[in-house]
Amino acid sequence: MPYPPLPATHRPARLSGWVLAGGLVLLLLSLISGAVVWWEQTVQSRLDPLDAPASFSVRGWLVLHGWLNPFLCVLFGYLCVQHVHPGWESRASRLSGAAMLIVFGGLILTGAGLYYVGSEGGRTVLVWAHRLLGVLWPLALAGHGWQGIRAAKRTVNLNP
Repeated sequence: MPYPPLPATHRPARLSGWVLAGGLVLLLLSLISGAVVWWEQTVQSRLDPLDAPASFSVRGWLVLHGWLNPFLCVLFGYLCVQHVHPGWESRASRLSGAAMLIVFGGLILTGAGLYYVGSEGGRTVLVWAHRLLGVLWPLALAGHGWQGIRAAKRTVNLNP
């Protein structure tokens, strides 16, 4: 049963071009830097310590990845206020939107936890949770974008 079309003032906020572009750049930098750190840590753990390359590249990527965290937190807050609330009210893309909130929020929380957790066991759990969420993030984003496009097309078709 389709929901009645919403007036334009109650539809999910479309992100401006600058917010969309800036947000995607931040998210892609975070994804790429995290993937490079994961790959280099995995490869270096298998190398003989005498053959291991200098760890400056891993450290540089890790610093970049951590440096992006405050900006991603600001983006998350902006999206919660400007995009999530109207989207939830419109009942469009709720499942994919909830998945995005869980994955993005989980990445922020596990990333912050990596700064503060002292035990080796807790750190290992957080590292793997952060990696898993990092792998799920592009899938959640693509699914949410696809559902958003479908919802927009339904709204256009209902309001000729």
